[in-house]
Amino acid sequence: MSECLLIFRSAFDARDEAKELRNIKNEDGSFSSLEIFIGNSVIMVFPAKEGRLPNSMSLYLYAEDTDAIYKKAISAGAMSLMEPVDMFYGDR
Repeated sequence: MSECLLIFRSAFDARDEAKELRNIKNEDGSFSSLEIFIGNSVIMVFPAKEGRLPNSMSLYLYAEDTDAIYKKAISAGAMSLMEPVDMFYGDR
């Protein structure tokens, strides 16, 4: 979860310290659940439960500069499934 938070902070300027966010930590300091702001949206993230395989995750956000955010996310440690491209429906 800490790696996930670092990627969100680096790539999306995510904030996780607002009083309205419910970030629950375990006794060892790791996150049980994490809420972050990206822009004006709240995103909640949970780690995989013990004994279960982690799920992959895709996050779709509209941004002013898709290519710059993509590069920041990769530099921060995110794994790319697809580079940004102009789609037939108008998004990038």
